[in-house]
Amino acid sequence: MTESTKRRHNKMLAGSHYDKAISHFKQLSHEMSIDYFRVLLEKLAMHENSIEANVTSNPSAKVKLILEALGLALPCVEPLNKLQDSLQEFIAHH
Repeated sequence: MTESTKRRHNKMLAGSHYDKAISHFKQLSHEMSIDYFRVLLEKLAMHENSIEANVTSNPSAKVKLILEALGLALPCVEPLNKLQDSLQEFIAHH
């Protein structure tokens, strides 16, 4: 097995792991929103790393990778808003 094949296989396994974790945390209660948010960010960071590793001069390939990253970032908005609300509530009571 070549090094490139190993990297692709590991990336696929990690992506599957993150997808399962995201699905699991999304089904849990409000208290788990921090873990859900963390897993979303970790998956986004993994994708960002693959963008940096995949240096290409093809503009359409770059746009595709950036759009995929945006698609991964959008689900972060809801848990981020919940965390912000929790922080504001905490500050108001202390």
